[in-house]
Amino acid sequence: MWPWLLAFAAVVAGALLLWSRRRSKGEDQLDSGGLAFAGGASPSAEPRREPQPAAPRASVPAPQPAPAPAPSHPKGVGIVSTRLRPWLDLDVHVTAAVLTEEELQLHLQLLVANSGSVPARQVGVEVAPLNAGPEQEGELATFFARPDPAPQAAEMIAPLDHAALQAVVRMPRAAFREYAAGEGRVLVPLVAVNVGYRAGSSTGRTSGAFLIGRGSGSSEKLGPLRTDPGPREFRGVIARALPGGVRR
Repeated sequence: MWPWLLAFAAVVAGALLLWSRRRSKGEDQLDSGGLAFAGGASPSAEPRREPQPAAPRASVPAPQPAPAPAPSHPKGVGIVSTRLRPWLDLDVHVTAAVLTEEELQLHLQLLVANSGSVPARQVGVEVAPLNAGPEQEGELATFFARPDPAPQAAEMIAPLDHAALQAVVRMPRAAFREYAAGEGRVLVPLVAVNVGYRAGSSTGRTSGAFLIGRGSGSSEKLGPLRTDPGPREFRGVIARALPGGVRR
């Protein structure tokens, strides 16, 4: 039995020696921070670092819709009134100018246009001849202050429509204010116009003055009307609006 016991003891001792070596090698590997995998890093490699917890992600606010652009206003338009009412505008064209022994006759076409949003009703027109000169401002102010003319020109002028009215204005020779021009004499007449109308429950008024003379639409100045040659019919006579007036 002793030989078998000795052989068994030798096997046990060898097994203990092998286990002791493997255990020592494994501790060395663990102390160096490496793992003994085939093809892995050697024990001398850098120690393996434990993964760090990810930094918390900053919360990103949900995208908000872009603000609507402010409405642009076009330039130079001015203030637009929303009041519903008629507005009458006035223009004058001379169709004939005749000088007789007794008077100056001006044949006129009056264009009365409604630029408002509702009809102008009970339209009345008054026309008067005046002389250009130092006293014209006062005479025009007096004429513009007259009461509204009686409705007789047009019963109604629709919005964005107009009425064309014919008128003959006569200025007697006794009312002429003549000026010397060279060896002759000249006359510079004006035509003043009052237009009254109903604007809803109230009244509206448009008044203006027009200089009468010889020229064309492109002329900067108008020529006066000569009175010394005697009766005649003038050619190329036009009316040009003067600044001022009334519009209410």
